[in-house]
Amino acid sequence: RTKELMARTGQIYVLADSRKIGCAPFMAWAPLERPWTLVTDSLATDQQLGPFRAKNNVSVVLVTASTAELSPPAISKLSVNR
Repeated sequence: RTKELMARTGQIYVLADSRKIGCAPFMAWAPLERPWTLVTDSLATDQQLGPFRAKNNVSVVLVTASTAELSPPAISKLSVNR
């Protein structure tokens, strides 16, 4: 079912908290053959992001927040780094 949904979509985004990248049980990812974007917070390390940056079909976007909590008003204060 997930493959069917991804086949019909224009772009694929994976949103992942840096604390979850590379940690069990999150070591199993569905293989994505199409181009996709990993969006995570700026606390992700080069070691965590290296395997994704090494892939030709993956873009990595880091998001930093100006506040510790991402409440709805704080979401407008996000900045994006590629």
